[in-house]
Amino acid sequence: MPKADPLIRTKLRLPFTRPVLVPRPRLQERLVAGLQGPLTLVIAPAGFGKTTLVASCVVGCGMPVAWLSLDADDNQPGRFLTYLIAALHGADPRLGEEAAQLVAGVQPAPSEAVLTSLVNDLDAAGGELVLVLDDYQFIRSQEVRSAMAFFLEHCPRNLHLLIAARSDPSLPLSRLRARGQMVDLRAADLRFTDSEAAQFLNDVMGLRLDAGSVAVLEERTEGWVAGLQMAALSMRDREDVQGFIRGFSGTNRHILDYLLEEILACQSPEIQRFLLRTSILERLAAPLCDALLEGHPDDNPSSGSPSLRPSASVLETLDRENLFLIALDDERTWFRYHHLFSDLLRARLQQTQPDLIPLLHRRASAWLEPNDLIPEAIQHLCAANEMGRAADLVERYGPARWAEGDLQVMQMADDLPRETLLERPQLCLYHAWLLISQGQIERAVDLLKDLAQILDGRETGSGLGWMRTMIALFFSFLSRSQSIPEDRAIDEIPADLPVLRDAAEILFGMALARRGELERAAQVSAQSIRRKRPSRAGGGPPISPMVPFLARIDLMLGRSRAAASLCRESLDLVRGKDLRFVDNAAMLTGILGEVNYEWNRLEQAEQCVRECLRGNEPWQNILTDAWGLLALTRILLAKGDFAGAMQTVEQFETRLRAQSRPFEFSEDIRTLRVRARLAAGDLAAASQWAEEIRRREDFQRHEEWYRLTLARIRLAQGRYADVEKDLDEKPPEQGGDNRITRHIEYQMTLSAALAGQQRLPETIPLIQSSLALAEPEGNLRAFLDLGEPARELLAAYLRSDAPLHRDFAQNLLAAFAPAGEAGSRVPRPTGLVEPLSAREVEVLLLMALGRTNEEIARKLIVARGTVKAHAASIFRKLDVANRTEAVARARQLGILP
Repeated sequence: MPKADPLIRTKLRLPFTRPVLVPRPRLQERLVAGLQGPLTLVIAPAGFGKTTLVASCVVGCGMPVAWLSLDADDNQPGRFLTYLIAALHGADPRLGEEAAQLVAGVQPAPSEAVLTSLVNDLDAAGGELVLVLDDYQFIRSQEVRSAMAFFLEHCPRNLHLLIAARSDPSLPLSRLRARGQMVDLRAADLRFTDSEAAQFLNDVMGLRLDAGSVAVLEERTEGWVAGLQMAALSMRDREDVQGFIRGFSGTNRHILDYLLEEILACQSPEIQRFLLRTSILERLAAPLCDALLEGHPDDNPSSGSPSLRPSASVLETLDRENLFLIALDDERTWFRYHHLFSDLLRARLQQTQPDLIPLLHRRASAWLEPNDLIPEAIQHLCAANEMGRAADLVERYGPARWAEGDLQVMQMADDLPRETLLERPQLCLYHAWLLISQGQIERAVDLLKDLAQILDGRETGSGLGWMRTMIALFFSFLSRSQSIPEDRAIDEIPADLPVLRDAAEILFGMALARRGELERAAQVSAQSIRRKRPSRAGGGPPISPMVPFLARIDLMLGRSRAAASLCRESLDLVRGKDLRFVDNAAMLTGILGEVNYEWNRLEQAEQCVRECLRGNEPWQNILTDAWGLLALTRILLAKGDFAGAMQTVEQFETRLRAQSRPFEFSEDIRTLRVRARLAAGDLAAASQWAEEIRRREDFQRHEEWYRLTLARIRLAQGRYADVEKDLDEKPPEQGGDNRITRHIEYQMTLSAALAGQQRLPETIPLIQSSLALAEPEGNLRAFLDLGEPARELLAAYLRSDAPLHRDFAQNLLAAFAPAGEAGSRVPRPTGLVEPLSAREVEVLLLMALGRTNEEIARKLIVARGTVKAHAASIFRKLDVANRTEAVARARQLGILP
């Protein structure tokens, strides 16, 4: 049996255009002119004929055309790139072979690597080519937007990009506009003129209207093609056309409501019933429509109503008559209504037959479930307010699909009322675990407290003891003061509930880790991985969730080599099973990135971490995202990309906002921003933070979380005695960070403070201890991140008597940037008379995010007047007059991404 094509090929084909179209030479000339440059935009609301215009123009442009119709699912970077490659390859078979391999791997390459391959293919091919991205408004993913910005920035001159959308794409357009390298058409351009409206109404739609009537319709629809089409449909076979035109008035929305009534009135009772009843569906197929229409009292033959035709015949008629029906596949099996038409049909159904709507939703669900369309079946039950039945489907299908790597069904528990969930304790536990893993801690706690109260009211011998154990594990994970159940209690959890059993083992291990019992957590994890589970003999996930947990524990203990080995072995297992995506693979890839960072392999580290963040998108695991963003910040700082690092800090802080903040990141959420400033050389900002933080109540409660950061600032200030006092000769307590790395940072910072006080002999044992910790695992970054003080200490160590780690110390020294470059982390783009300071770049980044001066002041812990002063300096250095110009200029110069 041939392997199914994973691509929807209709997305890659030019849409069908009808033989009779209104010629629009004025627009086609502009499009043709645009195809001589890098970018053409066609921007207008729905119903202005964007797709038809673009398709009719590129067909005769004389160049190969790569067409891609986008939808909401294309926000996943891997899917977007796969379709982009397929579109280009279809236009020119020389394009995209290497890029397709990069995307299809077990660990897909970063977007930039894939796009670089495509750019090189296009450049090598040399021939002119048009790439059309239709319905680009569906692209919301920042990563996909960034990828397209990169592609547009680097694409060769022989590629001409044409984008059709309802709103401006998030791309660097200002530069292209300024250079005259972009053509854009707007709604005002696309609206029909009087002559075009006359041709459309009379020649295309077959009406015979005089010029005055056409002018009235054109004016009242504002040249909107969809409005004119609806007007034409409502006038077909109508005797009093002039009366209709005289009564045609009001705003666009009122016009649509009126036209819908007229269109429905012109249809047979059979078509009217079909349109209204099937309007509840997002997707239509003939058997599904038949299920909705079957056996309703309105269809009783005794009432004189004609029986309905099979839905396949009706759909064929609607498609043939262009009644706002859109085919979704080549076989024309699945369709959808035009979105506006669907909205209006539903409103009319609600107005005329509200009691019928729940029945229709129930019938849709009854057909969808046996056809394995479970999420849609659940959606229809919820719409019918059949919450109990919806919960039954979530409980029946959700756990098994979760175990297979599909969260979609279980995520729909979020749509169920709290009371419905609490009636099903097992489903409640699944939902609580999903909430916790995605960072919705407060909601999970409230739910678990209510469930515990319900279970406490039931008899002890009712077989629910394992549920009480699960709740205890949840709370021991969420609160360090809560006692941990005995590990043998985990065996009470049924083995045929693999997701909950895995959750219990992870929660148990993490509770141990949070109490500092890392070795015991590692032992428990290793035992779990080795244990055979009969329930998984026939399948299940190829990587146990305990594997990335054990790799994380190894990393926390400083065992970088063991962590890397475990990650690689497990990822090879996924590759051997020919699986492109597994949820735990994202976590393992991220840990491998962190190890590469420790080894100072920054390119590999960034590639792994970005892949981890992409792979986690469907799962939204809070710990995976947080560790990934934290690692990415450090990597970008190490590479000198200060603007990129600060943007990642913003993402990190946003992701860990409020109750979603895991304990592991309690320190980082407070100190990451200031550490980034310090790494970028902005000592003034770091010093101001240090003075402010000591006066806060938060500092008194959590002083241990600030000690190392404060010590690093004092070290940069040359206040060596204060560094010694801050550290107080106590190695730091660890949360979720690498213990060895943090201990090395503590010892080397203290050594630098001692050296600054002319006490160099006291530093040698501390340096030697740090090298002894780092050398077996090859960890370099704890030294490199300290910068010049670490370089000087290592040089002094090598001059000491019989250094035990001479070779490793020499390798470390060789890894430092050349003298004079250390600490020069802020990019200095050409085109500026005076470079921006690190603090000015940070203010500029916040401006680009739309923050007000007051919000920037709060964020940076400075006065509003200080922000205004920075803004004035930024405007002067960039030679601009306001924020908008400053952001545009900074992006043009490469200061901002």
